[in-house]
Amino acid sequence: MLFDEVQNLPQWSEQLKVIVDNSSAKVFVTGSSTLRIQRGKDSLAGRLTLVELGPLRLSEITKLRSLKFIKPFSEPSKTNEWTDNSFWADLAAYGKKHVKLINEAFRYFSLYGGYPICHKRNITIDMLAPQIVRDVVDRSIVHERAKGVAEEVVRALFELLCKHTGDKVSPEYLSKQINARLGSSIGNKEIRSALDYLEKTLLVRFLRPIQILRKNNKGHPTICLCDHFIRYAVTGESIPLVPRELRVRDQAIATQAGHIIESVCGNFFSEFSGISAATFPGNNKEKEVDIVLSIGCQKIPIEIKYRNSFSKDDLEGLQSFCDKPQYEAPFGIVITQEKAGIVSDRIIAVPAKTMLTLV
Repeated sequence: MLFDEVQNLPQWSEQLKVIVDNSSAKVFVTGSSTLRIQRGKDSLAGRLTLVELGPLRLSEITKLRSLKFIKPFSEPSKTNEWTDNSFWADLAAYGKKHVKLINEAFRYFSLYGGYPICHKRNITIDMLAPQIVRDVVDRSIVHERAKGVAEEVVRALFELLCKHTGDKVSPEYLSKQINARLGSSIGNKEIRSALDYLEKTLLVRFLRPIQILRKNNKGHPTICLCDHFIRYAVTGESIPLVPRELRVRDQAIATQAGHIIESVCGNFFSEFSGISAATFPGNNKEKEVDIVLSIGCQKIPIEIKYRNSFSKDDLEGLQSFCDKPQYEAPFGIVITQEKAGIVSDRIIAVPAKTMLTLV
């Protein structure tokens, strides 16, 4: 049995519980409101498995764009293979083998993001932007309503998060910016409530500092949007991600592209079950690492260096993390524009566009 947009039915979870408990039917439900689906989860405890559908992968974009199909390198259920450094070396080699197809698909991803509607034919960006704001952002902010926080505050906060995608900012900074804009006196408590609400809508994810060896690593989370096209739709600022386009743009644009790629990667890795993604803020003795994946007891540190080249010093955080036996990280990954393959005996370079063919 399939129920589409099930959250619009009154007492839908109670009704599904009766069906599941009193029949042998297999039930699939879909819904575009994460919050209302989550509210019904308790009634179906032990009976429900949630699956989040994130933005399109490059392989899916090739189908929608009628390009030659790029087969995903692996499968979502095989994250246990990620702990072998040869897996990532093979992924880098896979990207080199299919570079022309990947470049073409990534060009569309750079421009349109990963929402399926953005890849319909005969539709322009100018038409898409207001539609995405109306159907995605407004549906979450206006229709769902955050308890205890005014709509204008949630909207202003989300706009700030879009501008700072891939950055780490404090609630204090956010409240100061919103108060200056709205002439209000919003406190940190209200900001934290609004941030929690936005995360539950899946409009944004926050990569928080990893808790490792019982250490309470302090730091602010990295802002990861659900899709970078939303950033364009909300802010009107177009940032290219294609390497050859960035070569002729100002350095500030290239830096912002790096932040967006960090957001893309953070959201990408957060979608997988069986692993957790976090940041490593570093301290006086240790360098920061952008993303740390935990798979079982093993860690995979990841640095985003979305540029033409990087030095040995740029990888110091990765190397330092891998050098500590207690972190159980035998190798690290650096996400690049074009460089791919073995960088050192413990570091492997994988282009961002190739990473998006992973599954």
